[in-house]
Amino acid sequence: MNLVTSKKNISFYGKLSDIVKMDGRLFSCHKSFVVNIPNIISVDKKNKLVYFNNGMFCFVSRRLLKEVENKIEELSVKKF
Repeated sequence: MNLVTSKKNISFYGKLSDIVKMDGRLFSCHKSFVVNIPNIISVDKKNKLVYFNNGMFCFVSRRLLKEVENKIEELSVKKF
C-alpha cells in the first residue's frame, strides 16, 4: 500500500478499512483509494475524479460520489 502526502510517499502493509478508522477526515471513496477530505480541492462528477492541491487525483466510485460531495460540504460548513 502507498500513502501519498504533500511531502513524501510511504509504502506499508495494511488494510484500507483499518486506515479509514484511524482518522475521521479519511474516507474510502473507491475500493483502491482512501482520501483525506480536507485536501480535496475539486470534484469532477463527469469523470468521477477528485483533485488535490498537489496536482494529483484519484477515482471515486459512482456509488460514493454523492457521499464525497456531502463530506466536503460538511467540512466547509464546520470551518465557518
